[in-house]
Amino acid sequence: MRADLYVDQINISYITLSGYVDLNKYRYFYFFIVLTVFILTVCSNATILYLIWIHKNLHEPMYIFIAALLFNGLLYSTNIYPKLLIDFLSEKPIISYSACLFQFFMFYSFGGSEFLLLAAMAFDRYVAICKPLRYRNIMKRSTVSTFLITAWFVAVFYPVVLAMLSYQAKLCTFNLEGIFCNNTIYALQCVRSTTLTVFGIVAFSNVVVLPMLFTSFTYANIFRISSRSSKQSRKTTVETCVPHLLVLTSYFCLMTYDVVIARVQSDFPKIARFIMTMQISLYHPLFNPFIYGFKMREINKRLKKLFFRAAKETTAMDAAAGELNATYITLGGHVELHRYRFLYFAVMFVVYLLIICSNSAILGLIWVQKSLHEPMYVFIAALLFNSLLFSATIYPKLLADFLSDEQTTSLSLCNLQSFTYYSLCGAEFLLLSAMAYDRYVSICRPLQYQATMRTPTVAALLALAWLLPACQLVPSLFISRGYKLCHSTLNGIFCNNAISRLFCMDSRAPYITYGAFIALNTIVLPMLFILFTYTKILIISLRGSGHMRRKAAKTCSPHLLVLISFSCLCSYDVVVARLEVDLDRTARFVMTLQVVLYHPLFNPVIYGLKMEKIHRLLRMVLCHDKRKKYRFLYFVMTSSVYVLILCSNSTILCLIWIRKSLHQPMYAFIAALLLNSLLLSTNVYPKLLVDLLSDVQMTSYLACRIQALIYYSLCGSEFLLLAAMAYDRYVSICKPLRYRTVMGKRTVTALLVLAWLLPSCQLVPSLILGDGLKLCRYTLNGIFCNNAVTKLSCVTSAGPYIIYGVIILVNTIFVPLAFILFTYCKILVISSRRGSDARKRAVQTCAPHLLVLISFSCLCSYDVIVARLEIDLPKAARSIMTLQVVLYQPLFNPIIYGLKMKEIHKHLKRLLSRSRVCAFVLP
Repeated sequence: MRADLYVDQINISYITLSGYVDLNKYRYFYFFIVLTVFILTVCSNATILYLIWIHKNLHEPMYIFIAALLFNGLLYSTNIYPKLLIDFLSEKPIISYSACLFQFFMFYSFGGSEFLLLAAMAFDRYVAICKPLRYRNIMKRSTVSTFLITAWFVAVFYPVVLAMLSYQAKLCTFNLEGIFCNNTIYALQCVRSTTLTVFGIVAFSNVVVLPMLFTSFTYANIFRISSRSSKQSRKTTVETCVPHLLVLTSYFCLMTYDVVIARVQSDFPKIARFIMTMQISLYHPLFNPFIYGFKMREINKRLKKLFFRAAKETTAMDAAAGELNATYITLGGHVELHRYRFLYFAVMFVVYLLIICSNSAILGLIWVQKSLHEPMYVFIAALLFNSLLFSATIYPKLLADFLSDEQTTSLSLCNLQSFTYYSLCGAEFLLLSAMAYDRYVSICRPLQYQATMRTPTVAALLALAWLLPACQLVPSLFISRGYKLCHSTLNGIFCNNAISRLFCMDSRAPYITYGAFIALNTIVLPMLFILFTYTKILIISLRGSGHMRRKAAKTCSPHLLVLISFSCLCSYDVVVARLEVDLDRTARFVMTLQVVLYHPLFNPVIYGLKMEKIHRLLRMVLCHDKRKKYRFLYFVMTSSVYVLILCSNSTILCLIWIRKSLHQPMYAFIAALLLNSLLLSTNVYPKLLVDLLSDVQMTSYLACRIQALIYYSLCGSEFLLLAAMAYDRYVSICKPLRYRTVMGKRTVTALLVLAWLLPSCQLVPSLILGDGLKLCRYTLNGIFCNNAVTKLSCVTSAGPYIIYGVIILVNTIFVPLAFILFTYCKILVISSRRGSDARKRAVQTCAPHLLVLISFSCLCSYDVIVARLEIDLPKAARSIMTLQVVLYQPLFNPIIYGLKMKEIHKHLKRLLSRSRVCAFVLP
């Protein structure tokens, strides 16, 4: 009885954090990763804080706000990581309810402070750029102090009230679906209080939405004003504002998870919830110092001085040039870095993340699956781990160089990078030799396999593979120290054998001889051994049965593919770096990139797809059953398309808004059409992405009918906007003298309002009528809610609904379509009577609208043919055709108007070409 009472008391006091995935299996892996990230977070943030503290020239409002943001990041991390690390090592992750509320309070206090600090920084940048003469008067010490106090105290007020209200609530469950205490604590309460919900919305509005709107409005003003100023002014604007915008975007994207999952209670798989929760606490505190360390010139300069003690800054240091060359090396292999630095950074950063994720995924799989604890898979794991080390040698320095003004490295670091690079390359060949030997014993001597490939044998082969190349290369480090540098520019993007050309050598023969000896031991001999081994396997398997041949091909082909790939890429180092072949700088840059780009990605792809056991287990991990087979593929593709839609449409929208020369009726209608595409996509894609990651794809009946209403309202608006554009073109081409009078601001506004309101007004009654219908079915044959929702109701006669639907169809589609065709026919007839210039102008302005009209009409016809006429299509065909409506058109619009409209195309080219990229993007 006492034990039961004790358990009840424990349940009342303590909450179980059940958001962890396979904690018993991966607890040490989780602990190591999170501890490493926490140490990196503390060190990186503390370093920049220390720099701002000790350097007086950084005691300015902008840097004080950056310091406050980094300090906030440290407090934010300290609130989460220590408890997280304790939970990883505990048998049961639990927390008392009072401690949970305290963590909840701290989490949202610092989260809100982040938005308010970013708003303060936006105001500081606005005053500095738009009102420079008044900057000292406005941004005084007292003003800065007020902003900082407001940012921390206003953010504290709302979570305090929410925590106090939650403390009084009665709990019905003690199982929290998360790894730390956030908004999910509301799910523990028996009844979610209306007061809590209303106050939560007020808090969200005041701490997140209003600062976001203020920040967006401020930066829009800054860019609008700076676009009218000099090139130098635009450069300064971008240099100081881009870091803040990157941090704001990053944090806002991560915090939306809290609303989407924790508040909206979306049905996410446990692993997806766990990963997304980790991202909130993992990426952002590391992202801040990374962005401010590289993008803020003053901080970057101080960081360089701190880590490298000296830097090549001005011509005043020319007297010490010889001494500098003896210490520092310039990496001169980059091609047009000043133009494409952000493109290079983005591509290589994505590739590096892919390399880490793909290699780590298969490494983790081999680690946790006991069935893969065999010599062959151990060698595969070693090869993938070698790829990770190989990438870690190159990528971090490469990414830092892309964002730096000068690509320099010290001689000792360069020697170390070169040594590690060639050690790991040699280890790759020796590991492939070990794998070849393993396959030879397995296929040619199967009865002796267990006795030959024991654990000590495997361990000895692995140790030999990594130690032999390293031991042979160590003397080269000491040899190079005996030479003096004659050149300080390395013709490459990282340190390889080309470093030998920088030394003052009377004769390169000893150096080349030593290199040839190492190449023979670590590349040529392993290659010969591999070829000999696989030849023996081929000969023996050809004499065997068909099953034996299939087994040989299945297990050996991945290793051979990896060997051929790596050999081809490494041959570049011999051909160019060692034999000093004179290649074009761009060709050298591209070929050097391929060495570090393809192979670390190639290994996990080959072993993930070609090794049957790994492939099967990967499929089991990534998809729970056959229906969920492609969920992550669908999610990645759909989210990529959605991001493209947002970026492409927003770019042209911003371009039309910023450029006064585009403030004309035609471009106003184009902007409205693009905004309509954004709304149409936003109506479908977010729910679609949530469904792709959910175990059950469902929605409430009301939400479904609202989605259908918005979908058809925006489709109708598309046709009416195209009709308005047709009328605009008709007046412009056929009645040019009356154009200004007819197409005034009021007329344009009236047409836009009509285009958006008319379809909505006609569709609202259908929402009201459907509210009283009883449902007989609950499965919708579609991936989002469209007209097929009417088939779910228990209606004996669908006649009235069909008639009402036809009326709406006639008013919003057929009448506008007939008007558009009539208008363009009139334009065609009138322009054909005039000269060739008139015809050219007519085609140039009308062709894009006609292309968009034809595209959208063809796609919308599916809804009528399949959804309304109930044609029996295969499920896959139905899904594909439904997706096309929301996939092609929102992407098609910005492409057509970006390429075909001369004025927009011209401004886009200016924005993306040298004149605008250099002025608006490059630091």
